[in-house]
This record gives sequence, structure tokens and C-alpha cells, in this order.
Amino acid sequence: MDVNCASRLFREISREEISALFQAALGEGEIRTSRLLQGGLFNTTYYVEYGPEPRQAVLRLGPVNRHLLMGHERDLMAAEVRMGALCREAGVPCSHVLAWDDSRQSFGRDYMIAAYIPSVVMAEAPLPEGERDRLRRQMAAYLSRLHQVEGDCFGYLSRICRGVRFASWRDAFLFEAEDILTRLEAYGLFPPEDFAALLDARGEGRPWMRLRRPASSTRICGRATCS
Repeated sequence: MDVNCASRLFREISREEISALFQAALGEGEIRTSRLLQGGLFNTTYYVEYGPEPRQAVLRLGPVNRHLLMGHERDLMAAEVRMGALCREAGVPCSHVLAWDDSRQSFGRDYMIAAYIPSVVMAEAPLPEGERDRLRRQMAAYLSRLHQVEGDCFGYLSRICRGVRFASWRDAFLFEAEDILTRLEAYGLFPPEDFAALLDARGEGRPWMRLRRPASSTRICGRATCS
């Protein structure tokens, strides 16, 4: 199983802790089975069967050692919940979130419980080429719908959900660049002069720096309508 156990952001929890979390979040503390899911570099993720029926869910635990996170990585679960709402508004299929909490008061970590979707990675599915083409076209149609969703500000959706938003792409870009520079200086990884040209360049004359029509379908852009 390809689980990123060596990551400093990864930490397993016990079955008893999973039971306590499900009891608090869903009122269902009976855990029939749980196992780590492979893939991913950020969250610690479990497949869980729970309850008397039983039902299937995916439990995602946010990273430990949060001081290692970039600024835009600190509220990704809030951003995912908002992105799910935007997908539903646009008629794009998305995960069904059963419960989530980013207060870190009960369990010390962000967590999200979503309904399990039986699936396989498309690259590994034994599909005829015609079916692959059909699925690619379907995905392109969904992306087209998503790209038509417009916002009223720029910035990472994770930041927008916490009230940090910008009137232009240039302002959002420079904010992130300065955030990265500050972190690099703190850890002594690169000399600040390597980034001086980037931060001093105000982007005049570069069309992509003058963008003023936000979209919510990319990680750097979003709507300022989070609740």
C-alpha cells in the first residue's frame, strides 16, 4: 500500500479514536472496519464501515505539525466544503460531506467524513478506448461548467473562506509570493535576494497580472461568498 507514512504531516489514529470521532460527529460509534487508504500527500485518510446497517465513509484527518504548512494550506477543508457547494450549483458531481470540523477543539486536527464512492483510478480501469474517450469528454463538459462560475475577488479559496481576498490577480500573486519569501527566510533555505526581482516587479505590461475577472474553479481564484 502506497501510504505516505514518512510525511511529517501524516499521523495514524487508533480504531478507538475513530469510534469516538464518528460518535461525536454522526452519533454512530460502532466501527465495523477501518483501514488506511493509499495515495495523497497531505491528509491521513481511512476507509470506514460503521453503524448497524453498515454504511461506508471516508475519514480524512488534516495534517499534524501545522507549522510546516504554507499559508494557503491551512484551511483547505473549509475551501473544499465551499467548492462542493459551487459544484452543486453548477451541476457538477462532487463528494457528499457528512460532517466536518476545522476547529481542532475536539480532536486536535481538522477532519472530514464523506460518503464513500466505490471507484477506481481511471488509468488503472480496464476500459475500452471508446469508453475512455467518452469519460474524457464528460469530464471536459463538467470542467467547462465549473469554469463558467465567476467570483467577485481573487485569491486562494482557502484564504477567501477566512476573509483574505484581493481585488486583482496581481495583488493575490504578490501576497502569496511575499508569504513564501517570509517562510523561506525563516527557515534559511534560500537567500532573500533570489526573490527580490519577483517582489520588486509590479507586473505592469504583463496581461496575466492585470486579470480582473475572477473564477472559482482554480485553486488561486475563488468567490468571496464563504459562510
